[in-house]
Amino acid sequence: FMVMTARQQSLSDSQSRATPGSSRTAIPAGMEAIHSLCKKHYPDQPNPLQVTAVVKYWAGGPDPLDYVSMYENCGNPSKGIPPHWHYISFGLSDLHGDGRVHEQVKTTSLTFQNDP
Repeated sequence: FMVMTARQQSLSDSQSRATPGSSRTAIPAGMEAIHSLCKKHYPDQPNPLQVTAVVKYWAGGPDPLDYVSMYENCGNPSKGIPPHWHYISFGLSDLHGDGRVHEQVKTTSLTFQNDP
């Protein structure tokens, strides 16, 4: 695993999958959804500590998690919640929406059969 900021890693992966000659740097929809929720919960931590697999699972690597982001949480003493770290894992799903993790199967119709 290697340590990078969330933004650095998202852009790095997007660029590594871009077609030659393109300047695609958009963050994939699945990753953007997770980043957006984290930004709402931790607005003061825009670039959390993050570890990443050097070779992603979808690229033949052994680690099924692409990344783990770590956010410092000060807890809530009045509710008995001590300070802690909030770990957010990225992976085990198709974060990129392009089928690199799970083969995309196109279905033209669904058929239901009732057995007597």
